[in-house]
Amino acid sequence: MAKDDITVYMIGNAHIDPVWLWRWREGFAEVLATCRSALDRIKEFPDFVFTRADAATYKWIEDTCPEMFEEIRHFVAEGRWSVVGGWWEQADCNIPGGESFVRHELYGKRYFLEKFGVDVTVGYNIDSFGHNAGLPQILAKAGIKYYVFMRPGPHEKELPAPVFWWEGPDGSRVLAHRVCEPYCTGPDEIADHVAKSAQNRAPRSRVATCFYGVGNHGGGPTIANIRCIQRLQKDDQSPNLVFGTLERFFEHALSEGVDFPVVKGDLQHHAVGCYSAHSQIKALNRKTENSLVCAEIFCSLAKLAVHRSFPKKEFACAWQRLLLSQFHDILAGTSLEEAYEDVRNWLGCSLDTVDYQTVTALSSIACNVDTQGEGRPFVVFNPHAHPVTWNVQFDDTGDSLVDQNGRVIASQKVEPVFEHTGTRPSRIFVDTIPPLGYKTYYSIRLEELSPTSSQLIGTDTTLESERYRLEVDPQSGQLTSITDLRRSLELLAAPAGPIVLRDDSDTWSHGVASYEEIEGRFGNATVRLVEQGPVRATIRIESHFGQSTLWQDISLYAGLPIIEFRVTV
Repeated sequence: MAKDDITVYMIGNAHIDPVWLWRWREGFAEVLATCRSALDRIKEFPDFVFTRADAATYKWIEDTCPEMFEEIRHFVAEGRWSVVGGWWEQADCNIPGGESFVRHELYGKRYFLEKFGVDVTVGYNIDSFGHNAGLPQILAKAGIKYYVFMRPGPHEKELPAPVFWWEGPDGSRVLAHRVCEPYCTGPDEIADHVAKSAQNRAPRSRVATCFYGVGNHGGGPTIANIRCIQRLQKDDQSPNLVFGTLERFFEHALSEGVDFPVVKGDLQHHAVGCYSAHSQIKALNRKTENSLVCAEIFCSLAKLAVHRSFPKKEFACAWQRLLLSQFHDILAGTSLEEAYEDVRNWLGCSLDTVDYQTVTALSSIACNVDTQGEGRPFVVFNPHAHPVTWNVQFDDTGDSLVDQNGRVIASQKVEPVFEHTGTRPSRIFVDTIPPLGYKTYYSIRLEELSPTSSQLIGTDTTLESERYRLEVDPQSGQLTSITDLRRSLELLAAPAGPIVLRDDSDTWSHGVASYEEIEGRFGNATVRLVEQGPVRATIRIESHFGQSTLWQDISLYAGLPIIEFRVTV
């Protein structure tokens, strides 16, 4: 081929996992060392350009080595250091909620704009284990035009071209590029890597990328890497190699006038074992996400209602700790066990902020609520923008419950909460709370109270509400029937219960699509009715497998169209 037939943009980068097979302190040190090395290469080679994402790690440098940070700012302004990503970290792109993805953009793009004057347009999650279908909409609305990724690879997800328009459910598009060769290389010659990367082009396109630089534990482009590229630039049989940026690559690709194909939906699947590994961290992530959103809403309401100042700085810090913990090797569950001690500390710090801000915001509102009336008052808040009908549990000192209008609310005693001073009585009720608002209730002793009729029927093996009927086999503990009474429809095709599967794969479970053989089932069950009242009826199933015991509390509620399972192993 002629020298100028194909242009390959050489993307010098250093993929740094701040946490993986090491704890964050080691990742922190590697960020400093790698960026120092990249600055040295920039000074040594006038054509060399370095590419780096991840706002969180830039802040580490700013807080630790301000002189190095100023050097980076200088070379960003010169176009020798390319800032990409626009996110706080290269997150897992399946597990976080939508608000978290928006916050990655908010805090990441804001940081890069404030510190470097750069409005990042290249999205960059090159090592994340799959990418959900909602991302194009979020990326496009945040001003991201392009998106770079590597996983899933060609053996996991067939795509019409390595460059394509990725379209979201609302029609939003970003021009996406799948890197088919690894994003990192060895420290020495990279000629073969260049040759393979040059073939990774869209049909009729004459432009490609080649990523190079030692990665995962950092390192970045080596002197040998760069000198090899310089030799290849002089080789008449080599493509036209350009030390460049991803933004220039995409602009070049668009200038060719190629009609890139459109891809809709998820970009999946890679390493499916990661979707369940370290489930406790995944649950803690979701709890922190939801709690942060609720706390911000309550603080906003307190600002509107009682002019309490909004703790913007505190929430930003809490969000940024959460966003760092969503790094793909952390949230996916592939990191060193000891590393999760640090992650629990990060999330615990965020939740401490949430707890304090929630309590103080709600208390500031509640202090201005008229709670005069008979009985012990308490206020229930709803952080959602729609009415919510749900069950509420509260500390009980009375026999009955009335709302702010004097309406008697059906309530029911439940298992007490145990404290160092003994047990504390507790009750539950179901009611509707107005959107972004509250209702006041009074726990009160009433001399004469009409019996509350219940639509709940329970025995040791059956539960029935106005919506569902459940039947349980007393020996196996399996559900034998779930009937939707409104539609006269049986929902189970066969008895259902917890099963045991054998998983001999590793954390990533590469190539595992399903588990065909059942190792066993929990059985030898004890089934009994443990709650029945006007609000909730509950069956408790205790079953066994080997040395393991599983407890399931299955509940139906009056006035709620749900079947609730509370499971302990």
